[in-house]
Amino acid sequence: CMYIVRSEIYYVLRMAEESKQLQEFTERACRVFRECSLVPSAAGAWIRPSDRSRYEVEVRWSQRELERGKKMAFCKSYFVERASQEEGAGLERVCTTAFQSDVTRIQKLAYSSDGSVKAVLVKEKPAKAEPAEEPQQYIEIWHSDALLKTINVQLLKKHGKIHDDIHFGSFHLSANGKQLLYIAEREKPKAVSYFKKLPEKPEEGPTPKRGEEYVYDPSWGEQLDSVVNPVPVVLDWETEECCVIDTEKMGDISAGQARWVPGEEGGVVFVGWENRPQKLGFVYCLNRRSALYHANHKTGDWKRLTENTHDVFSPRFSPQGDKLVYFEAVAEGPHHSCAALKMINWSSKAITTVVDIVKRPKPGQFPGFYAVFLPERCWDSRGQRVVLNDQWGSLQEVLSV
Repeated sequence: CMYIVRSEIYYVLRMAEESKQLQEFTERACRVFRECSLVPSAAGAWIRPSDRSRYEVEVRWSQRELERGKKMAFCKSYFVERASQEEGAGLERVCTTAFQSDVTRIQKLAYSSDGSVKAVLVKEKPAKAEPAEEPQQYIEIWHSDALLKTINVQLLKKHGKIHDDIHFGSFHLSANGKQLLYIAEREKPKAVSYFKKLPEKPEEGPTPKRGEEYVYDPSWGEQLDSVVNPVPVVLDWETEECCVIDTEKMGDISAGQARWVPGEEGGVVFVGWENRPQKLGFVYCLNRRSALYHANHKTGDWKRLTENTHDVFSPRFSPQGDKLVYFEAVAEGPHHSCAALKMINWSSKAITTVVDIVKRPKPGQFPGFYAVFLPERCWDSRGQRVVLNDQWGSLQEVLSV
């Protein structure tokens, strides 16, 4: 009996000691995690010329806010100037803003080419909203001095939610800063029962579909559950005229990654992913059959630029507008496989391979492209080189092609 009692006492004391050590370790781990959460990470940046020699660099930062259990986003501006020829080429920092500005409510941001107009997509509740009311999306148009206009997206009644994800979402101002290009959900017709009487006077919008109230319309899966039928949209923010580019005539596709065509009024290029055989799981399996499409929202003309037998993504125009580069990978193969860098001569629409897929790289040699996106402004000013960052072994390297 005494042996059993001693064993029990030893066990209890040992468990208490281990529990105390575990508690101390947990407290120390929490303290370290709190300290690490105070360090923000850069999530994006924009460069705008201030004058001939000065530039404004606006950086968007992301930081965890543990007390409220969410991520905070804020912006800070840095003003730099170009060094003189006597001092040598390069940039030197001049000054920075004293405090940051909270931009957590901002979903998308776009600047005009001259930097005078800024378009912002925000999501928030109206001032007199009910507690259970869902937040709404608003488009704010800013000049350098003041807010010019606010547009309630729901009141446009031309489309659904504007997508802000990194795979489908786009948000770009035209060259003159008066039109906004983005990706939104196609307006879905109301589904009613066969037994419900329809009003004699038709309502605005698509004609209701009878007997389809229980039809399942699949989305693109986890983290993209609200992306079902995305379409390109052009909004004239001065007149609030909204034009939805009809992609149904182009096939059963979902549109995304739309961009303006330089020098062409109303011209748009976007990626169209095939909706079949399935949509689910897109964020983990990006290599789906897709193609590049060119459409003009003013004339209604459209053309498919590439075959829809491969996975194409991330189109980027050169500053002169004469070249279009994009990635092309094998569809329906291994996830995140190597991609080729392709280029379209915009005048002839001829496609050339700049860098082909690397199947078996030798040690120390270029392993191929595995990047998910090209940078927004990946071209040099002459339109001769493309600069990007990509994985090379265990490192992230800056590459020039």
